[in-house]
Amino acid sequence: MTAELFYCGECFDVSDGILGVQVSRGQSTVTWQRFGWIDESDGITEDALITNAPPITFDAAAYDRALDAAQAALASFFRRSR
Repeated sequence: MTAELFYCGECFDVSDGILGVQVSRGQSTVTWQRFGWIDESDGITEDALITNAPPITFDAAAYDRALDAAQAALASFFRRSR
């Protein structure tokens, strides 16, 4: 699965480029690898890879807790903004 990490901070326009990463899940780990710039139609292509970016591995349970906490915090924020 490819995940989108960063968009243009000023306009969030996808045509300005999106930094993405390939995410893979093992039994007890989550690994981010193949960092690169995402093309809107092709995903991360070989010529768009950041070749010196090492893989990053997370403990799967801690990763899930962090995502759950982020989801709860953002859901609360968006409910207040409306």
